[in-house]
Amino acid sequence: MSNRNVTDTQGRVWRRCAIPDGVTLANGETKERIEEELRKKKQRAKEQECRAKEKAKRKAKIQREKARKEWEERPQIIYTPMGNKR
Repeated sequence: MSNRNVTDTQGRVWRRCAIPDGVTLANGETKERIEEELRKKKQRAKEQECRAKEKAKRKAKIQREKARKEWEERPQIIYTPMGNKR
């Protein structure tokens, strides 16, 4: 499905997403099959986007946890007023 256009039996070129009813395609495909392919493609894209968001969330959570751990483990600096040095 790399090509976005399809040709009907009369040689007219249609976009895959805008094929009118009653058009017979040259390669024997039906409009329903093409629509099903487009639906599947959209669904796969949606699932992939969802997985990418979840991965980004996990990565951000790990990063926050790492930063919090580093902050807690840093050496504690105790500040004293300048006049109390001995």
